[in-house]
Amino acid sequence: MIDETQTTQATDAPEPTEPVDQADALGISQVVSALRDVRLASLEHRNRRNRPPKLPARKALADVVEGLGAALFPNRLGLPDLREEGIDYFVGHTLDVALRELVAQVRLELDFAADKVDAAVQPRSRALSLVRDFAARLPQVRLLLDSDIRAAFEGDPAARSVDEVLVCYPGINAIIHYRIAHVLHQLGVPLVARIITEIAHSATGIDIHRVPA
Repeated sequence: MIDETQTTQATDAPEPTEPVDQADALGISQVVSALRDVRLASLEHRNRRNRPPKLPARKALADVVEGLGAALFPNRLGLPDLREEGIDYFVGHTLDVALRELVAQVRLELDFAADKVDAAVQPRSRALSLVRDFAARLPQVRLLLDSDIRAAFEGDPAARSVDEVLVCYPGINAIIHYRIAHVLHQLGVPLVARIITEIAHSATGIDIHRVPA
């Protein structure tokens, strides 16, 4: 005896269809091709067809500043379960990761600047030397930030502690970026410094202008 329910289900079942390439359905391949044409035309216009510029990366520098902030204030901006006996190790490891990435980003700026003036590419050792000098100034940066945080605390009756000011106030976040960027600008890395200040500007809406020396 034939099961009528099974017969109905078999009849109503949708016929198999050919798989659809989602990228082609959205026209992505054509967009990629058009973007390539525009990109190559732009490089040609700037005489960079055979040497596309590689600039410091905004995301990489955001990670660098986050790491530097954690190294400067490990108890407040570092790991939540950090213990006293592990602070120096955490600071050292965090600095190693952040400064290595900073060397790579500084090298990109030096190479880009050298190419713009048709000079020889800056040696990689120069980026390492600049970042080493930058690292040596971090203790002074921490002292300056301590004074910034204290001033913000004393100037705001609503603030209950300096720790609250550090972790909650967007102005302090902006100042951390600015202090780091200012040292880099002094060392001769203006593009990296500019990107760092613009990261803070985008995140907080605060724009701190560098005071001419």
